[in-house]
Amino acid sequence: MAFSDWSIRLTTIGATELELEMIAASYSVTQATVQAALDTLVASISNRDLLVMLNNWRANAGPFQASYPGGGLLFGVLEGPPGPTGAGVPGPTGPTGPTGPSGGPTGATGPTGSTGATGPVGATGSTGATGSTGPTGSTGATGPVGPTGSTGSTGATGPAGATGPVGATGPSGGPTGATGPAGSTGATGATGPTGAGLDSHGHLIGSGAAPAVAVGAGAGSGASVSLDAHASDLAGTVTLAVGSSPPSSGTLFTLTFAAAYANTPHVVFSPVNPAAANFSGFGSGPEIYVTPSVGGFTLSIASTALTASTTYEWSYVVVG
Repeated sequence: MAFSDWSIRLTTIGATELELEMIAASYSVTQATVQAALDTLVASISNRDLLVMLNNWRANAGPFQASYPGGGLLFGVLEGPPGPTGAGVPGPTGPTGPTGPSGGPTGATGPTGSTGATGPVGATGSTGATGSTGPTGSTGATGPVGPTGSTGSTGATGPAGATGPVGATGPSGGPTGATGPAGSTGATGATGPTGAGLDSHGHLIGSGAAPAVAVGAGAGSGASVSLDAHASDLAGTVTLAVGSSPPSSGTLFTLTFAAAYANTPHVVFSPVNPAAANFSGFGSGPEIYVTPSVGGFTLSIASTALTASTTYEWSYVVVG
């Protein structure tokens, strides 16, 4: 008889007492058959205390009692306290036997236990997706008009409009009034400077206040400059006494007119003595130039210094 043909129930009666009920499908039971069934049962039990008891029972192979309640076998044994666990290594687990036949009919359902205490409230779940928008309801009736609000502040002034067309000319005024009395004669103004003119022989002569002249840095240290006694804004002669260490370029002198011209005039100058002639372009080359303005003119050197402690003379004629 195979172990799969047995229906087994093992009950713990006391600390050292077990009751094993083995209901067989057949009544042909021998002690060898029981021994084989116990061997298979021990190999499938994981509870240590039960395993020790069953091992002792299997080793003793009795004593056992048999009875046949309901057609089964009942074995009972009373053993002493379990001995020490052997040092041997448990053998490998045998293959699982086939499932035995089903037991008796299912017993009646026991009474329902009392309802347990309500468990704690679970955490709030995540918010579900927003449902689709429902159809728009019908428009409600128009509510009563609210009270008029306070007047707002005045807005900024807008841009000025376009100028309208000119109106028609009005009628002329009244008749011309009588001529008023003649005013008194005003005071005679100051006499202005005498301009250039011609003498009895037709010569062009200059008159009026004399211009002013000032020496420039280009004439060297300690230089001096002067005008002839008859010099005017129209014409004159300039005498320049060069000082020491004159530079190779710079202004020799500045002449300021007694009366400014309305427009920049034309200035013509010419050397009067040999030193001026040699330096003014009549000897070694063009080294001197004039710069006119409405208020006067300057005479300057370009790139060659004058000779120190030497006197130079130039005449000038100005045409406005």
